[in-house]
Amino acid sequence: MSNYLTLAKDALSRADVEAASRHVGSVKQGLERAAGIVRQVLAHADPAKAPRTPVDLNQLLRETEQFVQSRKEFRHVEFALDLVDGPLVVQGNPVMLGQVAMNLIVNACEVQPGKGEVRLTSRREGAHAVAEFADRGPGIPEADRQRVFEPFFSTRDSTGLGLSICHTIVRQHDGELEVVPRTGGGSVFRIRLPVIEG
Repeated sequence: MSNYLTLAKDALSRADVEAASRHVGSVKQGLERAAGIVRQVLAHADPAKAPRTPVDLNQLLRETEQFVQSRKEFRHVEFALDLVDGPLVVQGNPVMLGQVAMNLIVNACEVQPGKGEVRLTSRREGAHAVAEFADRGPGIPEADRQRVFEPFFSTRDSTGLGLSICHTIVRQHDGELEVVPRTGGGSVFRIRLPVIEG
């Protein structure tokens, strides 16, 4: 949100009211996202019982990618979206699924401290919606591909909780989260969720 406010300030200094208005709108989205997370924490919500609604996975991926791309520390990363045409609707909690997408995109950026690439793709496979988060980082050794979802396990200097939380949220949505090698180097984190007709 701080980044969007800086962009809005720059736009106003150029008298570009339209751009400033867009950036302020993005700040509002960020505040709403944060408020939703805080409400769940304060209410001690059981994630398994959190209210679920139809969620357009494509829209969620677009908004989250735009939010992360605005962060100054990730300006060295090239972002690409390759989403299936039309809505891709799943039943879920938008705040929780948004947090999963946020964590996976930020992780993909952070494993590429130099020049990097993050590619988000989506598709429908039968009764499932599939979203993939691909990076060009160092990859994950085969022996660690299941362990990365264990609490406190980390291949980097981190708490080792982010991927574990993502895995738990996806499972609570009757889905699957896995990581596979990316052709040419890097990793692909793949989410598979039951699709509904939107």
